[in-house]
Amino acid sequence: MASNLRRDPHERFLELVGRSPNGHWVWAGVLSNGYGNFWDGQRKVPAHRWAYEHWVGPIPEGMQIDHLCRIRQCVNPEHLEPVTPRENVLRSDSPPGLSHRTGKCKHGHEMTPENTSYTKSGSRQCKTCRRASFKRYRDKKLGRPAGLYNRDKTHCPKGHPYDEENTYWEKNRRGRQCLACRKLASLARSEKRKAAASGK
Repeated sequence: MASNLRRDPHERFLELVGRSPNGHWVWAGVLSNGYGNFWDGQRKVPAHRWAYEHWVGPIPEGMQIDHLCRIRQCVNPEHLEPVTPRENVLRSDSPPGLSHRTGKCKHGHEMTPENTSYTKSGSRQCKTCRRASFKRYRDKKLGRPAGLYNRDKTHCPKGHPYDEENTYWEKNRRGRQCLACRKLASLARSEKRKAAASGK
């Protein structure tokens, strides 16, 4: 085994490559998550990265190697391209990549500005899916189906409609209140203050 590892890495690498008629160099060695692994004599490296550095040149710092042929086992340097991590994800068949190309989340909801939120790291999220996920969480915690969110109700608890004239939106439109109920509450506080003042 040791004598084999002392052989020229280029020679050992080519022994683990199968050439296909359509131009792919299919890796026949050890795989990890679909990608080839190669021992270059000092360390274990992804086979496609070793191939690019050996036949093309150094990979720019912070860049990843994208398989233009979409075949992970392929190590043909002509099928490889250095790209940023973000570009690599957007080109892939991962949920973020498919969402970017189709304009829909993995459950088919349109990723419109109104239906899209962003995490602190800048990743997009589908608001419809987030609400559904949170509702499942609430149902599980309660042990029963949770009631409607306030934003999904058509009337306030006292029966007033949540229409345009009767809705008060809080800052950043994070919540809403019934204007009729707000006015009734204000009148009740005013009457209470008057009663307190007259009793003095």
